[in-house]
Amino acid sequence: MLIDDQKNKLSDVITTQIMRVIFPFIIARSVTGQLLTVKLSRKERWDPILWRTLQSICEAKLWIPITNNHRLLQNDWLI
Repeated sequence: MLIDDQKNKLSDVITTQIMRVIFPFIIARSVTGQLLTVKLSRKERWDPILWRTLQSICEAKLWIPITNNHRLLQNDWLI
């Protein structure tokens, strides 16, 4: 993989902090202060472990990466 390829992939990621977890919505805030609704797949939407984990991340005020399409990353980080 070339360094330029890696830069392009990084620009497709938004750093966000989860603000609210209210089924079926996840509200996040970007570094610039913009509020975003995180989009979940059908499988993610009905995963109780994911919801508990996202609630814990929200309570801990951690910042997580999401895609430009406002979806959780499927790799590169662990919940």
